[in-house]
Amino acid sequence: MEKEYVLNGFIIKVNMEEGIVRIGNDTQLWGMLNNNRLVNSRLLVQQIADDYAACFGKPLEISAESLIVEIWGHVYIDYFSRSLNDWLKLQPVAALAEKIAGYCSVIDCGESGKDSNRFVWDMLSGQVTTIDKLLPGQIDTETLK
Repeated sequence: MEKEYVLNGFIIKVNMEEGIVRIGNDTQLWGMLNNNRLVNSRLLVQQIADDYAACFGKPLEISAESLIVEIWGHVYIDYFSRSLNDWLKLQPVAALAEKIAGYCSVIDCGESGKDSNRFVWDMLSGQVTTIDKLLPGQIDTETLK
């Protein structure tokens, strides 16, 4: 099932299948995260969870905090690699940044058994408010993405 969520004027594209949610990592998602990141992330994952349950007749077996941390993990790794590439302008960094961008272009969030990294996001989920405070307030959607 494909869905589009509008949060503060930003359109977030999500594709769901049983046990997996895929979120587009694009300028719209980055823009949404630029203001009230934690609040907007909670709104997004609640809408995803509600639609997932309605579509599949059962809840998504990923906690809201784990899903939030996974989204942020992909977005900010992409952002930091692009920023480093923009700053250094070295071919090895550019190649690595391009590889990371490709890997992060769609955020695959799967339940345990469908996502080999689920335990990492689950482990970090208890620190969502601390992580929020450590991340940059604004990410450059104009020149980097």
